[in-house]
Amino acid sequence: MAIEFEQVHFAYDERSLWRYSALEEVDLYLADGVFAGIAGASGSGKSTLMQHFNGILKPTGGTVRVLDVTMQAGDKMPLMRELRRRVGLVFQFPEQQLFEDTVEKDLCFGPLNFGCSLDEAKERASRALALVGLDDSFLPRNPFHLSGGQMRKVAIASVLAMDPDVIALDEPTATLDPQSRSELAEMLSRLHREAGKTVIVVTHRMEEMLPFAEQWIVMREGRKSFQGSAAELAREAPRLEAEGLAIPASIRYWNKATAYYGLKGEPPCLTAGALAERLAQLQAERTAAGRMEEAVPVGVCEEGGAGDAQ
Repeated sequence: MAIEFEQVHFAYDERSLWRYSALEEVDLYLADGVFAGIAGASGSGKSTLMQHFNGILKPTGGTVRVLDVTMQAGDKMPLMRELRRRVGLVFQFPEQQLFEDTVEKDLCFGPLNFGCSLDEAKERASRALALVGLDDSFLPRNPFHLSGGQMRKVAIASVLAMDPDVIALDEPTATLDPQSRSELAEMLSRLHREAGKTVIVVTHRMEEMLPFAEQWIVMREGRKSFQGSAAELAREAPRLEAEGLAIPASIRYWNKATAYYGLKGEPPCLTAGALAERLAQLQAERTAAGRMEEAVPVGVCEEGGAGDAQ
């Protein structure tokens, strides 16, 4: 078990007139080694939820279990230092956390503060860079002279240098160009597959993480509205959309195709390319069978380009 919430409540300014309830009656479970996405509208509680993962915020009610640490309202937390090494959080715009004049110094800062020798810290810095797809030529470079995408990767590497079991990221693709967003999503998937990390991504761009995340949690007004697989998310899409969630285009188009072609029970196509390929296959099958029918009125497009599959 990596993370479990039982009837968790959290309120900002708990004992003041300005008390604001950010989480209410949240129950969830995330297993070790999962790639999970957390979605929801602004103000739904996504970031507040994430900050409970390593004890930055502690519940004002209920129980949070992360790895082998249990947190309850009012408890003193003597194990926070080790928990924060094992659960790395990457906040929105993490490059703003860079402060040294070389990439290597920034990456060594965390390990050195947790008692690593300088040689071990440098080895960790090199390994962390490799995990995000950058080589050692970046170590002596000034992080503020890198591109936006490279700075974001270095900031993520600074967390990976601590060798966490869990890495949780808040809107990691925010402000990046489409190519950098795609590269970052692929990099997170690689961390999950090859390094065995539990990866949790808070995002409002569900379409970017949809092909990779095995589990999805949807938050609404401080409560968990949904938890399940991408296929289950597709089935629940009408309800979630009615609640205000921006459903990815690929799921909306897949549900239209499912109704038109009678594909109930078939695993959904979660990318524009996979959807277009499946629609073309279905039309070819109908043509070959001599049943020429009007194509389903579905358009398939991705950000940065446009196209139609009919």
